[in-house]
Amino acid sequence: MGAAALFGSPAGTAALPLSAPRIVRGARLAAEFVRLWTKAQFAMPLLSDARRAQILARSAHRMLRTLGVARIATGSPRAGDEPHLLVSNHISWLDMYVLETLGRWCFVAKSDVARFPLVRTVARGSDAIFIVRGNIRDAMRAKNAAAHVLARGHSVAVF
Repeated sequence: MGAAALFGSPAGTAALPLSAPRIVRGARLAAEFVRLWTKAQFAMPLLSDARRAQILARSAHRMLRTLGVARIATGSPRAGDEPHLLVSNHISWLDMYVLETLGRWCFVAKSDVARFPLVRTVARGSDAIFIVRGNIRDAMRAKNAAAHVLARGHSVAVF
């Protein structure tokens, strides 16, 4: 039996059917990303930290709702208004959206993220700290930037 018979498409590339719900979900995700990019590009540089936090939290809620992801928080990992440093391995890009629904976070992102123009704009709009992995001087710069964010009273997440 050949690959085409197993997967239903030439050369073993299984194509997912484009159903109406998938198209609608994709369109909603694209619209939300464009909305966030536009705000990051034009509005966020002019807004207060509190207003930016509201925009990011609303956008995170909309993204998760569009994807059908339910966020269930137990306990009180962010008790009080003190800033937090979260160091963790992350599972997917959804982790950032889940954290943003819990409060304002500044994320440390690998410098590769800054190479993608649309994603770079959103990351900068949310005060991401880019780091060149394997570069000790850049690690020191990123550490100092994270310390500055924490000193301003904001939380930092390092994945």
